[in-house]
Amino acid sequence: MNNPNNPSKISESAPEAIRSRKENQNTGNKTVEVAVQKKAKISLSPKVVMKDFTDCYSLSEINADQKYVKATESRIGIDSNEQKLAKDFERFFIHGVLNGGWLGRRDTNGITAAAAPTCKYDDYKNRIDVFSSLYHRSEKDGKLYASTIGIDVTISGDKGTIMDKLTRTSNDNVKRSFGFSKLKYFTNGRDRYPIENIPRYVIGVSSYDVKDIQELTKFDPRTGLLNFNTGSVKNLEYRFKVLSEMYTENQLYLSKKPKELTSDAEKKAYDKLINMDSQLKQALLRASKEIARKGYLGVPSNLEGDKLISAIEAKIISKSKQYFEEEKKELRLKRPDLDLNSKTHTDTYVQIITCARELMKTPPASH
Repeated sequence: MNNPNNPSKISESAPEAIRSRKENQNTGNKTVEVAVQKKAKISLSPKVVMKDFTDCYSLSEINADQKYVKATESRIGIDSNEQKLAKDFERFFIHGVLNGGWLGRRDTNGITAAAAPTCKYDDYKNRIDVFSSLYHRSEKDGKLYASTIGIDVTISGDKGTIMDKLTRTSNDNVKRSFGFSKLKYFTNGRDRYPIENIPRYVIGVSSYDVKDIQELTKFDPRTGLLNFNTGSVKNLEYRFKVLSEMYTENQLYLSKKPKELTSDAEKKAYDKLINMDSQLKQALLRASKEIARKGYLGVPSNLEGDKLISAIEAKIISKSKQYFEEEKKELRLKRPDLDLNSKTHTDTYVQIITCARELMKTPPASH
């Protein structure tokens, strides 16, 4: 692990400054992507390899974590079709962040988003499938800042499953603030270190949406990325879904904030949520305006702010419910074991939004 006092080390405090080298201070008209990747030597899609973390952990500890992975996989068994579809969506989500503008773009809201799969240990132990770092340049000091978040992807529309995902953020039995987990193995392509109290968001679409995204994208062998038609109404809809799920959950996590924060770590954790709240709201509003400008979903173009976001969300929820009802017959044939009662099972996006808002009504836990 790099020396934490080294000014080139990326800080994961809030706001999470990228203390880049002196040569990064004058980037002129170069893009944020160039500044992030070439100057700061940060990858937008870093690969996490557990054995590379010997500067963070002893070899015996890494070996123990790898044994945990093998034991978990042995218990889980062979991937089901549903698990494979979830893995497909995980891949689509990463490419959507990198190439589809799902969490923002430099030319729309000044965000350069990195995304990558976690190692299997953090997937199984800390319930995080993907991590994403959102880089932006401050107008005040001109420096690059980053917010790193964890993502748990799903295609389940089962209420019990979604409730469990929203309320149980890790399997390590460590008490953390509501909505937070941990990344034991994190890298930005340059540094390696753990991140405690990382905001974790449950992002999901239904199985038929996964197939729809597959038709929306084309693989580019030159870049190794899936090309998204970023201005298409379909891409805008999935961008809105992802952002609105994250924004709603961020509101849920903030609603659980204790009246008194008892430690600096807890204060920093909630600072992260406040920072994310602003970024997500801005990105969601921009996506909403693009949808309205295109006349998609029949949303009045004269709406602004929260009214515009709410109107689009209502249209998408109505559309998703209708589509789910149309898919029920096919789902029953393929998965007779599924409970498709409307009270317990519905479209994944609808379920996530509904469950998050239901949880908001419960009081925060006291210390």
